[in-house]
Amino acid sequence: MDIEGDLCLTYDREDQWPESPQLPPGVREFPAGLFLPDVCVTDGLDHIAQQLAAAVRAVAGR
Repeated sequence: MDIEGDLCLTYDREDQWPESPQLPPGVREFPAGLFLPDVCVTDGLDHIAQQLAAAVRAVAGR
């Protein structure tokens, strides 16, 4: 979580990740990685986990 309360995923961009990943809806880039500004605890853990997993797959190119 960042200071604004957004769920974030940081990663080293110098690793072999896709140059321009096709991010799922609701996922945005920032200099250190990705964040999901629309995620809310009322969405439920399964939904949040699915969104985060989709973001990881996009970054990993899988």
